[in-house]
Amino acid sequence: MCSSSKGRVWGWIAALSVIAELLVFTAAAPVNVTPEHEWNVAVSKSCSQSSHRSSKNNGFCGRALNGNKTGYYYDEEPNSNCQHTSDTETTNWWSVDLGLGIYIHKIIIYARVTFPKRMENISVILNGIEYCNTGASEGDARISFDSPQKVRYIQLTRIGQDQETAILNFCELEAYSCNFTRWGESCETKCGTGCPHSVPSHIQCDRITGACSGN
Repeated sequence: MCSSSKGRVWGWIAALSVIAELLVFTAAAPVNVTPEHEWNVAVSKSCSQSSHRSSKNNGFCGRALNGNKTGYYYDEEPNSNCQHTSDTETTNWWSVDLGLGIYIHKIIIYARVTFPKRMENISVILNGIEYCNTGASEGDARISFDSPQKVRYIQLTRIGQDQETAILNFCELEAYSCNFTRWGESCETKCGTGCPHSVPSHIQCDRITGACSGN
């Protein structure tokens, strides 16, 4: 879970560009999308983080964007994975750039199997504005929106009283949008026959209007 510090109604208004694009978040039923109609748009995207643990070259930011959700960190563990910031700082962050024009309806953050408590007190920041905080939750975190939200940057930040409570160490982040053949709030509508479907790495029709988009 990921709770907003603003309670039942979030009413954020954020200037996301020079034309002051407005996003208003309100508490309502989350968007429900059939699994075959959605896909993870975060995998292999550009990322950065405040630091990384240097031992064995583990912990780089991209290890949380490789599609591996097994939850293991060390190379000797099966299907080793996971990012890991330095264990000498009391403020740590990780960030991914989804690219332009991405409307997402769900974020899932997968915990490290052996350290689920490292999911506590993580701030989830969208386009520079804090959306929610995981609080005392342990294990995987799931953030669902009541309507598709246009998000380019997702940042996770953890601030602690000591190194252990500040380490940022999770194993995968997924951000879900409609797959490249569908659009609509719940991805319920197919893109028009005139929209090209041959390049799955690009959004083929607009999530909100259904209009064909360029490659």
